[in-house]
This record gives sequence, structure tokens and C-alpha cells, in this order.
Amino acid sequence: MNLNKSSLLAAAVLTVGMAHAQNRPNIVFILADDWGWTDWQMNGNPLGSTFYETPNLNQLASEGMVFSQAYATPLCSPSRAALLTGKYPGARLHIHQAITGASRFNPILPDTMRANIKTCVPESADHLALEEITIAEELQNAGYKTAHFGKWHLGNEPYFPVHQGFDTQFAVGGPGPGPSYFAPYIGLKDLAQGPKGEYITDRLSAEVCNTLTQLKNDRFFIYLAEFNVHSPYQAKPELVAKYAAKANVNNPQHHATMAAMIASLDESVGVVMAKLKALGLEDNTMVIVMGDNGGVHWANDKTPGYKDIPVTSNAPLRAGKCCFYEGGVRVPLIIKYPKMIKAGTVENTPVHLVDFYPTLLALAGAKVSKQKDVVDGVSIEPLLNGKGSIAERPLFCHFPRASQIGADVGGSSVRMGDYKLYRLYGANADATDAYELYNLAKDIGETTNLSDQLPDIRESLKSRLNQWLADTKALVPHKNPAWNGVQPKKQMEMGE
Repeated sequence: MNLNKSSLLAAAVLTVGMAHAQNRPNIVFILADDWGWTDWQMNGNPLGSTFYETPNLNQLASEGMVFSQAYATPLCSPSRAALLTGKYPGARLHIHQAITGASRFNPILPDTMRANIKTCVPESADHLALEEITIAEELQNAGYKTAHFGKWHLGNEPYFPVHQGFDTQFAVGGPGPGPSYFAPYIGLKDLAQGPKGEYITDRLSAEVCNTLTQLKNDRFFIYLAEFNVHSPYQAKPELVAKYAAKANVNNPQHHATMAAMIASLDESVGVVMAKLKALGLEDNTMVIVMGDNGGVHWANDKTPGYKDIPVTSNAPLRAGKCCFYEGGVRVPLIIKYPKMIKAGTVENTPVHLVDFYPTLLALAGAKVSKQKDVVDGVSIEPLLNGKGSIAERPLFCHFPRASQIGADVGGSSVRMGDYKLYRLYGANADATDAYELYNLAKDIGETTNLSDQLPDIRESLKSRLNQWLADTKALVPHKNPAWNGVQPKKQMEMGE
């Protein structure tokens, strides 16, 4: 933990309530990378995958709670920032792009850009500031041991996990595991080299199991940030062969390597669950498995044999990774906690990554530190214990950069009830902003824009969204005064 932040928080050591002191759960949070909403069998849901096989995730779902409307952000780094801080990252933290390590944050939008660029777009921060009080730090101060495994992607040193509230870190990397999922590994920090051919996903779950053994008599928060199923698309040959034999081009999901990577992700979850059971920790451990953004819905030409085959499909949702539409932000979420959650339940209330900050602190018997400036999430404990509900509230997204596929411009959105409104920056022919409105209950694929048909709802949500952007001091694109009026070619953001 960063010493400056230790001093800052010293006066705010959290008091653990007696009621929670005896029942505080251990926490294992597994965040899967690029794992889309339909990239598992959904425990038999008709919308689930008919190509991928996920028996361990199915088992976890049957023993816990599945959230049908869980939200992240369109991209990896912002989602990780949302989880750790409880804040909407694109607006409050100015993190809306994949963090590559290069410092490129410009908080002031340029007045002009090249004449063929319609809008002036804000840059994204290149790290999560050390001044941010993370959920790991809050749990540390509540007496938890904390450990981070895998993808970090929130800045290079001096911004690594051990400076952000984690006692230990292992195999720190990002965006992917380096050039290969197989040992010898290159570029991962705090990782002893494995035997040639070892698969990093297996290694991560094995190391988590070792740490579980070491911490079995402590309260712990383990954050397993899986590299699967991010590129490079590489999997165990025997699994690739299995799914290649099963693939059907008429199925929108038929990328054998992706299926094999999802199988390894599923195996990793199974290994961790088995270890918890073997150590007698299963009943008092909350296990959370969630995706960080939608699946990659375009073809990846770098994958041998799959030049024109989309990596996955998020259908019936629209678009996917790097996009602010539902396919980019609605993700799988499964939570198991036998002491609280009724097995085999489905929760349809919309929830967001930012909700875990107040939720996990509440379950840990802790309060948000007085030094914490703001938390955007709300505790979803009433949903977990089945004793109540949470008040309807708006859910926001700010993603001001052009997406890779699905939209040519950046945008912001607000969801309230069944309706979701998008503000698309510079989308009109004259580079002014456009608005789209959808009823998700009736149109999950966002095919029919109701903006003109329902002006009252549009204007109400528009006012709410724009006020939120102002309140959070979000950096918003604006028309480039030097634009020559020529429609630009589609902007492409790799989002890696």
C-alpha cells in the first residue's frame, strides 16, 4: 500500500460492527476479460451459447444468483477502475480508453484539429491515480488480506496493485498476457517462469489456490483478473480440436479457439471453487464472476485460420467490445454466497460494477472512509439476501471516443427503467450531436430508435444525462472549428 495513502487513511481505520464481525465473508472476485453476455451457456437460458461449454459456470449459477442485467463499461481499463473505485470512470476519472502505459492525458481539449476531423476528442488518463481510495484499501483497513492476480491495466509502476491496496501481486500484466498464453512468459511482472508450454490461465488458478491455503485462517479479498478471453487468441490444442470438430458456420458463435479459451476460463473457475470446498471455506466465501466488457464481435486477422470469422457474437445484443450499445456493456454476472444467496435464483434488477464498492464494504462490516470523495454505486445487499430491493436509479456511461465497430463516434448514455438514451457526439451531418432512444424491455437489440416518437422521454433523459456530465466534470467532445465539412472515414480504435 502506498505510504502516503496509508497516512491519509490512518485516521479513518474502519470500525467493524459486531453483527458483521462474526459473519464477514471472504471475497473472491473473478473478472474475465472480453467475456460477453452470451459467452456461456447461461445455465440453460435460451439466449445462452449453444456452442461454448461452461459446466463449472453452470454449476456456480445453479448454486448462486445470476444477474440478467449487469453492466460494465465498453472497455477493460475503465471497467477495472470502476470496480476498484466505485466511480464511473469515463466521467469522473477521465479513464475511457485502454491504458497502454504511455502518458497521453490532455485534460484540455484542443481548439482545433486536422481539417478532416469532425470533433475534438479528449484523451484518456494513463493510470489510476494513487490518490484514489480503492476497495482493496478499504478492505485492508477492515482487516482483510488482499491479493491481486493477473491483468491490472491501470498503469505501470508506480501505479501497480501493491500501491493501490493489495498486499501481494502476481503475474501483473495487460492488456493480454504478452505475446503468448504459454510459457515461457514475456512481460508479466512478479511471475516466476513456468515450465515450457504451461498455460497462464492454469497457472493463475493454481497460484490462487496456493494463496487460499495460506490465508485460510484469515479474512481475504482475492481479485483474480483473468487474461482469458483477450487476444492473442491462443488455447490448448486439444480443446481447439474439440471445438473445431463441433463448429457450425450457421451458428453465430463458431470460433473454435475462442470456445477453447472460454473452456479454460471455465476450468479456472472450477479449480478455485474446488479448492474453497476442500479447505472448508465454501460456505463463508462470496464468489463473484463477471465480465469486464462485451465480447469481440469482429474478425481478428491475426488468428491463423480465422481471418473472416468473428471472434464471438453478442446477439441478440447490439455490437460489442469498444461500443456503448448493450452488446458492449451488458455482461455476465454470477454471485455465490451460501450464507446469504438462495441457490438457483435470477435477479433482473439492473446493476453496475460501481455497485460492488459499497456492497462489499457493507458485507465486510465496514463503512466508506470519510476521505472518499464520492461513490457512484449503491449496495445491492437487499438483492443478494432477498429481503428487499434497491430504488430505481439511472445508470450512466461516458465513452467519448469512436468505437471500433457499431458506432462511428463517441457517446454517452443513461438508462432509467426500460429506456436507454444515447448522446452521439458529432453524429449529425453538420457535426452536431445526435440522440437515440430505445426501450430495452421490448427491443433488447436496440433496433428501433424511438427518439422522435417519444420526445418527452427523450428530453427528460437528455436533461438527466447532460446534468450528470456537468456534475461529474466529464470531458465532452465538441465540434472542430477547423473541420472542412468532408465526412471523415470511419475512426478505428483498437481498444486493446
